[in-house]
Amino acid sequence: MRIAPAQEYVYEQPFQMEMRDTRKGCKRFLVVQEPTVRHAVKVCDTYGAQYWSGATAVLVHQSISRLGVHIES
Repeated sequence: MRIAPAQEYVYEQPFQMEMRDTRKGCKRFLVVQEPTVRHAVKVCDTYGAQYWSGATAVLVHQSISRLGVHIES
């Protein structure tokens, strides 16, 4: 199997958070529209609510290879 080097992308997305009222697992998700796979990706929020105070947009760093899409940060 031959794997090509990953292509890295940085793009800006509007800030969007989704809340879930669950007892187990993640309660808040950062929602990012991923243009390559054409659907939303939900990333578990590990920061406190005050971290996002005043946020209007997020920068998404990701790499894409033949093995898939990886959101790095």
